[in-house]
Amino acid sequence: MSKILKITTLLLMITFGKISFSQPYQKMLGETNEWNVYYGFIGAGETHVWTTTFDTIINSNVYKAVRDYNTYGWMGLIKEDTLLKKTYYRNCDPFNLLLDCDTTDFLLYDFGKSIGDTVVVYDAYLYQQTSLILDSITIDTILSANRIFNLHRIGSLSSIKWIEGVGSMTGLENNLNAPGEHSHDGILYYLLCAYKDSSQTFQISSSFFPFPPTCSLFVEVENIEGQNKLAVLIFPNPVEESLNVSLSNKFAIQNISLMTLSGKILIQTIQPKISVSHLSEGLYFVRVEFTNGQQVVRKIVIQ
Repeated sequence: MSKILKITTLLLMITFGKISFSQPYQKMLGETNEWNVYYGFIGAGETHVWTTTFDTIINSNVYKAVRDYNTYGWMGLIKEDTLLKKTYYRNCDPFNLLLDCDTTDFLLYDFGKSIGDTVVVYDAYLYQQTSLILDSITIDTILSANRIFNLHRIGSLSSIKWIEGVGSMTGLENNLNAPGEHSHDGILYYLLCAYKDSSQTFQISSSFFPFPPTCSLFVEVENIEGQNKLAVLIFPNPVEESLNVSLSNKFAIQNISLMTLSGKILIQTIQPKISVSHLSEGLYFVRVEFTNGQQVVRKIVIQ
């Protein structure tokens, strides 16, 4: 192979994310973090918003409290060791944060490993340690500019994807499942979007997600007189020009409102396609009201 051909091949591999190379470690935790995680059930699903809220110090270590705003429960405490490139987790009682927490830190992520290494991490759902093998490290600009660690559980061929500076492609805490793989509780988890200090650090790709890429998706299956089913999609999110509200059938929409975070209504319509290009960038709420009295409220980002 000629020298020119070798150089061309190397550049192509780097361009398309098939080769890993060293780069400065990307911190996961900032002053504030948010992970939008889709929980998929049989025929339905919803987006859960996990956020870091406040700092607390335990034995001279700084932890951030993590909350799921859909369940209003505290999920636990998280801390990051940027020198070792590791992230640790402590379970806590969802209703008694700081009053009833584990006394042990469990390893959640280790981005200091090399290809072929075994990493023993904590399964936050089964409350046990699990061994993973690091198969490869790539840069995939479709998903994120950060390094992607491709791993598998011993005895399984499913490819688990960790994203440096973000977490897992199935969420923050759910670090042991591949995208599209049912977890032990039968739920499909997908990380839709992630933010650090108000800057977006991740957006799901259609290559991994069965719906249009979005940061907030609500799919509701509702029995109407025992027959009809209603599925609601609000996309894209983030949005620049037009927002779509899509239904699986002709179930009647009574009103669609786009509001500021303080509740001020900016747009009211019954049309499923809403132009938002004239609005300022930022966070907003979309409320969809139906003739049966039900409503769906979701947060969107206009950029």
